[in-house]
Amino acid sequence: MKHRSRTAPGSSTEFQYGLYWDQLDQARSSEYIEWLHSFYMFMAPHVSKDPRGAYANYMDMDLGTNNWTNPIGESSIEAVAHARSSWGASYFGNNFDRLVRAKTMIDPGNVFNNAQSIPPLY
Repeated sequence: MKHRSRTAPGSSTEFQYGLYWDQLDQARSSEYIEWLHSFYMFMAPHVSKDPRGAYANYMDMDLGTNNWTNPIGESSIEAVAHARSSWGASYFGNNFDRLVRAKTMIDPGNVFNNAQSIPPLY
């Protein structure tokens, strides 16, 4: 999880939240994750909402993921729109649409993918 805070015009401070525990505490993992989410929500009013930042190659699943089930009726245009609005803009800003065009040319079958990969248009 990541937050960005504007402290003065043209400057920003970035916060990255993380939790770590060992195998002995595995039974309490849900409790730890819930605490992190509540702390994140506590901080939300104090940071920038537009855009919510994200680190490339560091997946923040709370931003959203691709819908791999591809329900009947969902087009690739809808998949791209979903990715853009949920996590694409946070990772890639104004470059998202250009990256979709590149992905469509280079990997139209979407062979190289992950939960937050750029979806191709088909």
